[in-house]
Amino acid sequence: MPNQAGAAVPRWPDFFIVGAAKAGTTSLFDSLAEHPQVFTPRVKEPHHFSTVAPPPERRAFFPSIRDEQEYLALFAAARADQVVGEASTSYIWDPATAARIHAVAPGARIIAMLRDPVERAWSHYLNDVREGFETRSFSDAIEQDVSDSDGLWGDASLYVQLGFYTDQLRRYLETFPDTLVLFFEEFVRDVPGHLDRTCDFIGVTRFDDAAAAARTSNEYARPRNRLARATLGSGLVREVARAVAPQKLRTFLRGQLQKKEPKPQMPADARTRLEGLYAGEAESLHALLGRRVPWSE
Repeated sequence: MPNQAGAAVPRWPDFFIVGAAKAGTTSLFDSLAEHPQVFTPRVKEPHHFSTVAPPPERRAFFPSIRDEQEYLALFAAARADQVVGEASTSYIWDPATAARIHAVAPGARIIAMLRDPVERAWSHYLNDVREGFETRSFSDAIEQDVSDSDGLWGDASLYVQLGFYTDQLRRYLETFPDTLVLFFEEFVRDVPGHLDRTCDFIGVTRFDDAAAAARTSNEYARPRNRLARATLGSGLVREVARAVAPQKLRTFLRGQLQKKEPKPQMPADARTRLEGLYAGEAESLHALLGRRVPWSE
């Protein structure tokens, strides 16, 4: 959008999907990307407003766009009649992000998606196994998270920490009181209805056919073999692939290295451990939101 002198005016997003990770954010984002009145960038998770601190060997798995001009360039192609949005699941976790977003986009619409924290942690773990860089057992990973409670995004797995939603969400509700809170369990039962609700919230017309616009993303898969795991888990391979291959080709090649199969059951000891850790979370959310969360009903 030009100013009176004809120069382009930087445009910050109109809405942010802030997380949580593995709670349906990619499916929602991919569906909204199909809407003609919505502009989404080629990078789903730029993580511009949060602190992403992976060690060198994990940097390729946790890319972020720190430079402001590079970040704003993601939205430069948006038309004036489109709303602009992005989705970075680190935003709900990072304590400083809500204030950082408000400083540049105080009128932004915030969308938070939550999920049973026990199931969220398991799904997050399986995702990292699929991507080739998680080799620990789930139980060992949980215990390491508990002992490393101050871990950073990209440096620690955060399987446990990301499920403590109450304090994370409170920061957004205090900064952006009109935050839309969705629940994964309800979203998957009625995707079209939730797309309509989201369109209303961000100020665009509803889909002509919300069911057709619905997308299912990040389905469970695992590396086909040890070579596939090593390839998927190589930061160097990822960096080279990003440099020489377009997104569609990278997605295809990653699919060839992975095998889709039924999602495995969570180990019983890990479930018991997580249920104990999150024992008070449902009631805390109930007090914050004034409604029961789906996994406590």
